[in-house]
Parts: sequence; C-alpha cells; structure tokens
Amino acid sequence: MPSEKDLVKLHQKVIAAILSQRRTETQWNLMVEKACKLEDIQQNEICASREFHHSLQPQYTGWATHICTPKVEWYWKIVVEPVCLKVLAVVLVIFSFMVIWSEVTFFSKDPVLSLFAVFINIAKQNYHYIYIELACCIIITYLCVCSYYTVFKIRIFNFYYLAPHHQTDENSLLFCGMMLCRLTPPLCLNFLGLIHLDGHVTGENNMIETSYTSIMGRHLDVLPLLENGFYIYYPITILLLCIATFFNLGGRCLSCLGFQQFVGEGDMTTDYVSEGRELIKRERRKQRRSLDGELRRKNFQEKYQQKADNYTRRPRAPGSDSDTSRGSVGSFSNKAKYSRMPKCDDHVELLRQDEPIDFNEDTVAEFTDELSGYSSGGGKNERSNGVGRYSHKSKPRGIFDDI
Repeated sequence: MPSEKDLVKLHQKVIAAILSQRRTETQWNLMVEKACKLEDIQQNEICASREFHHSLQPQYTGWATHICTPKVEWYWKIVVEPVCLKVLAVVLVIFSFMVIWSEVTFFSKDPVLSLFAVFINIAKQNYHYIYIELACCIIITYLCVCSYYTVFKIRIFNFYYLAPHHQTDENSLLFCGMMLCRLTPPLCLNFLGLIHLDGHVTGENNMIETSYTSIMGRHLDVLPLLENGFYIYYPITILLLCIATFFNLGGRCLSCLGFQQFVGEGDMTTDYVSEGRELIKRERRKQRRSLDGELRRKNFQEKYQQKADNYTRRPRAPGSDSDTSRGSVGSFSNKAKYSRMPKCDDHVELLRQDEPIDFNEDTVAEFTDELSGYSSGGGKNERSNGVGRYSHKSKPRGIFDDI
C-alpha cells in the first residue's frame, strides 16, 4: 500500500502533467492557426478577384462580421498591413540606432554626443516643458519595451517561461515578476544617465540632481573600480550583444555543441521544414473533415426538419388520429372528441380495427356498451345496421392477442 507521502507526490505529478499537456496543446493550436493564416496570405497575394479566401472558416464575432468583408480583408492584409509593418520596422531601427549610439557615447560631456541628451538640452533652452515630457515618455517607453520583451522571452529549459493565453504556471509568473522588479530601477537610472541628469556620470559638482539619482546613483561611489571609469567602458559591450544577436551566434554555438537549433540551410533545418509542412497539412485535413462533418449534420437537420414540417402540414382524412388529438386539445366544434377512454385505455387500443374510429358523443355510448358486453360475457354487441363490429359468436380475445 502506498503511503500518504507517495500519494501526495503522485498528486503533484498528475497536476504538473495536466498543466503541461494543456499548455502544449494550446501552444500547438496557436502555432497551427498562425501557420494557416500565413499560408492563406501567401495564396491570396495572387488572387485576381481581390477578395480574401480563407482555407478554413474565419471566426469573427460582433461588429467584425460587418467590417471584415472579403474585399476589405484582402486590401488590409495584402496591401495596407505589409506597408505599415515596413514603416514600423524602419522607425524601430532608427530608435534602436539612437539607443545604441547614446549608450556608447553618453559619457562624453563636451561635445555632447548622446542624441537623447541633445534633444533634452534643446527643449531645456527653449523652455518647452511639454516637449520634454513627451520626449522622456517616448524614450523610456521604448527602453522598457526592449528590456521587458527580452524578459518575456527568457526560457530556462521548461521550468521558467511565459506561455500565452493564460497558460503560465505560478512559478514562472513569480520568476518574471522578480526579474522585472530587479530590472526597472537600473533602467530608470540608465535613462537619467543617457540624458545627462546624473551627476555621477557627468562629473559636474554644481549640478542639481534629481531625487532619484541622489539616492540610487551613489552606487558608483562605493567601489573604486566603478568610480574610475567602469561606467564608461561597460556600456560599449552593448555593441557585442547587438552583433551576436544579428548573426545569431548563440544559436550557432548551441548547434555546434549538439543542441538542436533552427540555423542556416543545413540538413537538419531542411528536415524541420519538411516535417512542419506535413504537420500543417495533416492539421488542415483534420480541420476540414471536422468542418465537413458539421456541415453535413447541419444540412441533414435542416432537411429532416423540412420534411417534418411538410408532413405536419399535409391534410389528414376526417376521423384520423391527428384530427382526433387536435380536436381534443383545441377544437372549437360543438361535439367533444376523445382520443382514448379514461377507464378502458388498454381495451380501446388493442381491440380497434385498422380504420380508426372517431369517438364523439353519438358513438361513445354505443362503443362503451359493446365493451361492457364483452366484459360481462353477453352476446348483444351488434350495430344498429345488423352487422356488429364484434359478433357474439366470436370468442372473446385476450388483451395481448393483437401484439
């Protein structure tokens, strides 16, 4: 028998396995959806009708169903969106160059080489406070985006990483929050150094410092190594990081050490591409079969419903069961009709012949007399016309003889 500790450990492993399976399934669905969208865009680029055709049914809800017409979607995804992305890429490249240049040259006080410091000094001379606030907000926002994006993409094996669509576990969230809390104060101090508002960086004694730099900027005075120019040469290492990122040196080094990486045009990369295409084709076939099955079920239900409506609308012969039931529920005729007798239900259902009988007030008394005659053993159950429905010569039948 397993002990309580073994059961607790097993329970923890089951929870971790369920979370991992759910996270992996969600990521796979997102990747398949993204791949299908990119393939649709590539196929619609050569569309002559200028209408966007989806390989799968698009899922638009609300006002998007009225705005995202095939024509509008084609112009947005084929014409407008690529141009917007190119313009945004150029703007981000310019901002990145400005950040790198300012990080490398912010120690130069005469002349001032930091571009951010130049912009702030121009606004300071003309007393444009709104421009100063706007420039500071844009600069620090871009610095935060670049820094936080890296933190969001950090992946330490399969233990600490952020998964989209609320699939991140609590340990990864705590790790990410800890990294952001440690990164934000140095980032603010670095920004003040870029615009030359940190006296420890500029070395000016008569400078009025901000409250933040007067407290956080004193770390440069603690160690002689930092005070004697470490802050001057250390930011230059950002050039090495940019070069390594541009040429993907990290992935190439991991590939040389034996870790599988998507690098270059090697055999492994070609196998990955082929395998990915086959997986996407399989998922497309699976989704199409699912959509076709739903469409067939929907058509069958509509067809069956239409046949049922036609059957109910078909005229019935007088005295039929449907007329009898309808008359018993909501008829406005003077004669009350009954579908079944309250006390002789089994007899009525089993002893009636092929042609249904309309049980109205004129015939119900006669029919009940016939049934009562059979129950008493008498032989006087004849119709007024001389031909009895159930003759006295016939032997009484049991209840289940007609089944």
